[in-house]
Amino acid sequence: MKLLSTLILFLFLSSGLSFPQYSNKDLSLVRTTYTKEFNKGIIDSYLFSGNSQMVNAALLSIAQSEDTLWISDIKKIDFIKHGKYICFALGELGSCRQSEEYLLSLMKRNDNPKELIPYEYEALGKTGSLHSYKFLISSYFNSREKSNGISLALYNYFIRNIGWKDSSLHILNNEIEKSPFPGERNFYATFALYRIGPDKNSNRLMVEELIDYFKNEANKESGNKYLRMTIPYILGCLRRNKYFPDNEKLLSSLLNSKDFGVKVEAAQTLCYFPFKNEDDLKLYLGLLDNNNANIARAAASSIKNLKLVPPLSAFLKQYLQNEIAKNKYSSNTAGELFLSYIKLFPVDFSKAAGDYKALIPKEYFYQACGELTSSAKALDYLFNKFNNESEKNKNIILQSILNFQSQFSNNENISRTILNSINSNSPALISIAADGVDSAYVSLLKTKLTGIISSQIKKYKSDPNFLESVMSLVGLSQKMDKKFSEELLNNLKDSGSYSIKKFALAQLGLPALRIKKDEGHFPDFWKYAFKYKYAVVETPKGKFKIEFLPQYAPVSVGNFCSLAGQKFFKNNIFHRVVPGFVIQGGDPQQTGWGGPGYDIVSEFSPVNYFAGMVGMASAGKDTEGSQWFVTQGAFPHLNGRYTIFAKTVSGLSTVDRIDQGDRILGINFVP
Repeated sequence: MKLLSTLILFLFLSSGLSFPQYSNKDLSLVRTTYTKEFNKGIIDSYLFSGNSQMVNAALLSIAQSEDTLWISDIKKIDFIKHGKYICFALGELGSCRQSEEYLLSLMKRNDNPKELIPYEYEALGKTGSLHSYKFLISSYFNSREKSNGISLALYNYFIRNIGWKDSSLHILNNEIEKSPFPGERNFYATFALYRIGPDKNSNRLMVEELIDYFKNEANKESGNKYLRMTIPYILGCLRRNKYFPDNEKLLSSLLNSKDFGVKVEAAQTLCYFPFKNEDDLKLYLGLLDNNNANIARAAASSIKNLKLVPPLSAFLKQYLQNEIAKNKYSSNTAGELFLSYIKLFPVDFSKAAGDYKALIPKEYFYQACGELTSSAKALDYLFNKFNNESEKNKNIILQSILNFQSQFSNNENISRTILNSINSNSPALISIAADGVDSAYVSLLKTKLTGIISSQIKKYKSDPNFLESVMSLVGLSQKMDKKFSEELLNNLKDSGSYSIKKFALAQLGLPALRIKKDEGHFPDFWKYAFKYKYAVVETPKGKFKIEFLPQYAPVSVGNFCSLAGQKFFKNNIFHRVVPGFVIQGGDPQQTGWGGPGYDIVSEFSPVNYFAGMVGMASAGKDTEGSQWFVTQGAFPHLNGRYTIFAKTVSGLSTVDRIDQGDRILGINFVP
């Protein structure tokens, strides 16, 4: 009888956790969540309905509210039925003594279902204080079996600056050593170790895990999803420690790996191998010829980290000169290769311009000039190119010009460029200049900056496309004068943009709860939220198919489908590709600062970021617009911080091949 009861409980938990949440019948709940009213009557009718789907939908809504007054109602809900969503909502509501005490009481219960323990730990890491951190640390070795999930708790405490790094690393190393590899517990421990920052003692463990990976062929064919997810973090830990063992077999095995995620991280980690001869070095440099441009690019940008003995250094210099001269690589690989070359083997501007400018994509040459910060010729070259370049390249040139500030103090051309950029109508230039101007130039230009900033704040205070610009201008004003900054923020309190208004109130330390967001585009979003099941994204590298998840993010799905239906994304580029991490598009300006002219809301959920998840880019909570991304691996640090609205169901290899600058040729819906 006991066995049957346990089986029934397990099946109940499994089915309950997989219930769809929002549905096309939940207009009132989704609308009150979108407008930020969080109508208690509507939410309570869901929360206390007794219907699992409705209760979980209410918890998703509450999770977006930022209002800890909901916690007393949350605690009334059956934890056995809704534990996953209860923990998620508590975690999203943030630091709170009431949540901490409730979660600790659950952990101390003997009848606590083990399937829910990891969610409790994760939530406690987001809500708890030093008190609960100490409790977890002290109880870990007495009840390790009850501590499944502690790795994410330690990570969440760490990013909130709670606890002690040495204690956390001690437990994470123990988790890795004692947990089966590959497996869920081992994966999260390795991830947390990477994010917190491994110590030198971790190197031995990471190398042992790598050796086990290549030794056990059965694991490679087992289909264990944690295998592909864990190896990049193992390599990442070694990379953070700038270490790789003197093990030629491991070197060769990694270079011969067929797995994209492993190969990309290997390209960035094997540069720390203690190369002793040309043959081994050539094996590593062979990554430049990989048929996947992202792997080649990762290697090209990592070459700058090589530390070689003089004979090998001379060989590398000649090798790179020859490879650059061949002009055979993709534009991003060629550019990164040149940047690595000049960092390893500095050249003067005249030689760089004479020997390499014609061989390198100009955006990378502009970046290279920014490395030559003692060269007046390089600076003059940047000034001469600035006004006639595209918006995208202006951004790059400006970033390079700002690198010269310390070497060329009080330079009139630098001053003029900073002022003109902050006074421009380009969100990107405003942000780059405001964020990048150093203290000496702030003092020099204070009077002029005061007038320009005031004018720009007044002009763009209600334009969502200028959210990041407004944030940057306020940040600059804080470096100048506290009273001036407060005046700007008070001016922004009546912004017509929800996200800008919320930012101003937060900066002033005023409560931002119950600021109503205008319904605006919501009817259009709702019309499309549940209309399509799939979309096929066409690119020059092939197609990939995504499945929408409106049960978790109906507004984000509706927004994407509305924009795609208007051909908004057609011929947009993937303006940001970080090999092994994400491909990101949806910016009509192709700079990373563009949007649709409005902002939507965040829709965080317990869905996690694995390879192929499709999320919304943002500058903070409730600032999403049109930019979206697809992940190329598992990234728990994005969970609950970036909306997931779809997942890739076919064509993941296409996602892995997409290079920065590739275009979105079209998006077609499938009902």
